[in-house]
Amino acid sequence: MKAKEKCPMCVRYSYGGKTHRSCWQKWEMDGVVTIYRYGGIVRKAILKLKYNFVSELAEELGLIVANELKKSGLMKDKKVVLVPVPLYSSRGRWRGFNQAAEIGKVVAREMCWNYAEILIRKRKTES
Repeated sequence: MKAKEKCPMCVRYSYGGKTHRSCWQKWEMDGVVTIYRYGGIVRKAILKLKYNFVSELAEELGLIVANELKKSGLMKDKKVVLVPVPLYSSRGRWRGFNQAAEIGKVVAREMCWNYAEILIRKRKTES
């Protein structure tokens, strides 16, 4: 696996995953770094975590993400607040946890980042 650096607006390469100056707009993301593609074993592990409630996978996936970020050096010594995407309230009650939050807590801990659940999902969307 290798961290990929892309502008979140145009999806073209961008050093450090930062949003290109020409793409930037107020209230948009500053950048994006992806660790792995959602497919194969990664997809299977996330689906097990989400639907088979194999919560131990959150720790393992979080450690993998943090390790890849450390190896890439992209986010080293940066002041970061990791904010997970929330679940809709009924989905959160049904599942009992938010897989993005569980993985995010591990990544934040390992990277010495701040962690904050500050977003609210207002609309129920399809899985």
